[in-house]
Order: sequence, then structure tokens, then C-alpha cells
Amino acid sequence: MKFDGTKLKDRSKTIANVRGDRIYDGSGSSKCLVNIRNDRIYEGSGSSKCIANLKRDKLYEGSGSSRTIATMKDIDKAIDGPGGLTKAALWIAKVR
Repeated sequence: MKFDGTKLKDRSKTIANVRGDRIYDGSGSSKCLVNIRNDRIYEGSGSSKCIANLKRDKLYEGSGSSRTIATMKDIDKAIDGPGGLTKAALWIAKVR
């Protein structure tokens, strides 16, 4: 998959798109998959459920740092293109 800074694509199909701090399903804006605040990734458009956070080069489950989900090296292998936390959020929302 390739991320160009605004769209995550699998060949020519748009899997997800980024608008501000939110990631939406496909090319539309009706279904918000996750949103980003500070170093945390939240479910949907709210901030009640933190599903992951990025510290240094590791992505952790929830808001803590006890369970590592992936490293940025793993995420970079799955998604080509720019972005740290945004790419990690795309990985959480669509790839994992």
C-alpha cells in the first residue's frame, strides 16, 4: 500500500483518506475510522476510547506503554510513504 500524504491506496483503489486529524474510510468523509490527538489514536471521531499511542518508535495498545502493537519499522514495511503518527493511525485503521 502507498500513502501520498492524503490518501492510502492499494494500487488504484483508495482505502482511506486523511483530512486534518481524522482518517476516513475510502475516498469519502461519511465514516470516520480514527482520529489523532497529540501522540494518541482514538476510535471514530470522539476521544473516549484511546486505541493506541506512539512513543519514540513503538506503537502501544491503549494509552499505556505495557503492550507493544508494532514498531514504526513494521509499519513502514506495510505502508510506503511519509508520516509517523498519521501512518501508524492508517495502519491501525486499515492494515492490521
